Amino acid sequence: MQDQVVLITGASGGLGDAVVRAFVGTGARLALVARRLEALESQVDELALPPARVSCHAADLARPEQALGTVNAVLAEWGRVDCLLNLVGTWTGGVKVAHLTDEQWHSMLDTNLHSAFHISRAVLPAMLSQGGGRIVLVGARAVERPGSGQAPYNVAKAGLLALARSIAADYGTQGIRANIILPGTIATERQRQDKTAAEMRDWVSPEDIAAMMLLLCGPAGAALNGAAIPIYGGRTP
Repeated sequence: MQDQVVLITGASGGLGDAVVRAFVGTGARLALVARRLEALESQVDELALPPARVSCHAADLARPEQALGTVNAVLAEWGRVDCLLNLVGTWTGGVKVAHLTDEQWHSMLDTNLHSAFHISRAVLPAMLSQGGGRIVLVGARAVERPGSGQAPYNVAKAGLLALARSIAADYGTQGIRANIILPGTIATERQRQDKTAAEMRDWVSPEDIAAMMLLLCGPAGAALNGAAIPIYGGRTP
């Protein structure tokens, strides 16, 4: 992946940190996106990433103009986007459908689905003009087994699956590969707080997800398009 441009959204989160670390050694140039620029700059300092191979962008990708502005900034600096890794997402639950507010519904869809649509739409013209690219979205096990009390999350992640497969269907013959990873509970530092080893036995490490992203963006991923890849740890679908 030497000198390819990899755009990573949600780069400063628990999963994002593992993905950034995994791609540092590939020789790719990394465009890191998060809501807070300070978090990205601290991450870059900690990893001692060379300024010529990394750029940081603060954006709320639920706002389409910020998604487009981010992609335009990356293109202005490096001229292309070879891979988009969309890690933006969050979870809230505990409210059943009849008691959901409009704000709770729209907030989950904005963060988990609309942001992925906005950034994917923004990178597609560049990928088409350069003859191809890779898009990897992060869904959830909830696509296969929706949990109670989390309808907006369930719907948003199901929408991500449909989005990935729609991009695959629209542009697969033009060299673009779009796939989605469906992880179980991810063992980020925040998730691990106050949990016992037994409770986390079947959780998925961020490093395992990062390794799958490397595969999907590398030569071995060239034949995969529209795939939904479960990473459930010890659990079954």
